[in-house]
Amino acid sequence: MGKVVEHIARSFSDSNDIDLKYVTVTWNFLPSGHYAYGGHTVEFQTRDTHPLLVDLLIPDFHPNERIAELMKSLAEIISTTTGIPGTNIFITTQRARSGLVYDQGHVVEW
Repeated sequence: MGKVVEHIARSFSDSNDIDLKYVTVTWNFLPSGHYAYGGHTVEFQTRDTHPLLVDLLIPDFHPNERIAELMKSLAEIISTTTGIPGTNIFITTQRARSGLVYDQGHVVEW
């Protein structure tokens, strides 16, 4: 998984002109049977059901058009890297507000 998350981080950074130091990628596995989609659970991630769940956290200064571009880019990178079809990737975006982020020992403002 280390190589996968590194590749996703680098590709996202390069594709979107975002300095790599501002990109963090984590990958968590849900225990078998802990994800119901359409009322059904599965033992493992499938290619066609139970979409991969992705959270994108970005600074709030990005306009909606840029956010849409970032989500599409991320979906394409994940799909290419993992083989999971883009149609089975579900991305939600949260906007981090200036002054409401704590990082590296202090509250960050932009």
